[in-house]
Amino acid sequence: MAPSLEDLRNRLQQTDEDLLRAFSARAAFPRNPTPAWEGIDPRLPAPPLEELLRAIAPAGTAEESDALTSASCGVIDGLLARQRMGVEIAEAKVQQHPDDYHAAIGVANREVVLQLLTDLPTEVTRLNWIQKTAKELTPTLSANLAVLLWREHLIPWTRQVEVDHLLVP
Repeated sequence: MAPSLEDLRNRLQQTDEDLLRAFSARAAFPRNPTPAWEGIDPRLPAPPLEELLRAIAPAGTAEESDALTSASCGVIDGLLARQRMGVEIAEAKVQQHPDDYHAAIGVANREVVLQLLTDLPTEVTRLNWIQKTAKELTPTLSANLAVLLWREHLIPWTRQVEVDHLLVP
């Protein structure tokens, strides 16, 4: 049996908590080098890694070290997990309203698929949770910066992953 949408959202919360920790660890190093990205599916968009690092890390180039590699891998692992969760959540949403989704997918209507996938109350709840959790978990990232990362970068990217998963052949 497939996990419920509520179960998936709970897993996404754990994923986001891990990603907050990973961003906090990576913020201790200059933004370069940008870690390499190989997503779960080449059809899906890559995360905005350069923008994320520009927001959290100081300018400059870091010397290669085990600590930098570990911090960068944490960010990549967290983003991969979020990408996977986006795919699973999109599939769960389709299962809730299959007729609506199949009609939009059948004619490749991105706008309607995007509207069906978008859940603003859940996103606002997520942003409030990110702000609260960042205050508790991430001494190197301000809560406001964490909210900005999710609002401006991660939620839109994940939504694009969901749309592309459903529409890109």
